[in-house]
Amino acid sequence: MSERYTDENLAAENGNIYSRNVGERALSLGFIAEYAAEASLKIAGVKSLEYSLIAHFKESLGIDHTGSGVEVMYVDKNQALVITVYPVIYYGYSIPDVAWQIQENVKNEVERYTDLVVEQVNVHVKDVSLSKRMV
Repeated sequence: MSERYTDENLAAENGNIYSRNVGERALSLGFIAEYAAEASLKIAGVKSLEYSLIAHFKESLGIDHTGSGVEVMYVDKNQALVITVYPVIYYGYSIPDVAWQIQENVKNEVERYTDLVVEQVNVHVKDVSLSKRMV
């Protein structure tokens, strides 16, 4: 794995994270949100991801929101990502256990695929749903 980005060569602008070095890659926050969404949905007990209040507001204004059920912020000061996930959990699963697994999986997957540091993964459970087998 390559070295993580450092202060000197990493910058954020207009929802994108990019390297100041020639030939380096640029990543949109929406792209990172999609990785986080996929990592969240792999966890047993997660039914789906739901939009946050901010995403609903953005869509009502006609602004496209990428990363359904996930918000990603880049913190310039720490050169790190803060990711918030909004899952719907199946009834019968331990919410703290599922939330912990989401945090671990999202952090590991995003760091592995992007080489960026994930400072926080916040999980805000939006709902608890009956599974098909319990209805």
